[in-house]
Amino acid sequence: MTIPMEKSLLSLALVLPGLLFANVGAAAVSSDEVPALVRALEQDPLAPDARQVRAELIRWATDTQDVTITVCAVLGPIPDAGVPNGPALMAQAMFANGAFKLEYPEQRDDEVAAQLAGIASLLRAYEKLLAADPGARIPEFDTWLQQREDGTLAEQRTPSITEKCLGSGSDDEARAD
Repeated sequence: MTIPMEKSLLSLALVLPGLLFANVGAAAVSSDEVPALVRALEQDPLAPDARQVRAELIRWATDTQDVTITVCAVLGPIPDAGVPNGPALMAQAMFANGAFKLEYPEQRDDEVAAQLAGIASLLRAYEKLLAADPGARIPEFDTWLQQREDGTLAEQRTPSITEKCLGSGSDDEARAD
């Protein structure tokens, strides 16, 4: 897993313990199962087993040799504290990044495409979360939903992804495979 930016590293340190709390006795997930599990979380991020599924996917993401998941600061207000459903949405983007690379192996090195897939998955889960709790709005994600509707989301997000995920490998980048 590649983790650029100190803030992302700190964010993962804050988010992962909550997701891993349900990891006691978690079954091992195979890479073949990941895309379906990611889609299930998109469709029902509040499912009774969602926390367990996230814990299993975290375990998979840290253990897999099949893909490298890059986590970088391209998710707007996430990982700031106080963002409604922030940890679940951050995890959704991360898992979808890996699922994209598994489903489209010829694009494994296309980090922009993988990050856009993560953002798209995050937005689908966000819509489901809003349906359950309209008060959980995140203004920046509402803007992204409008950009998706207008067909400009990729165009709008690509510069940030390019800058923050494909930088020259500065000193504030950490790599943990």
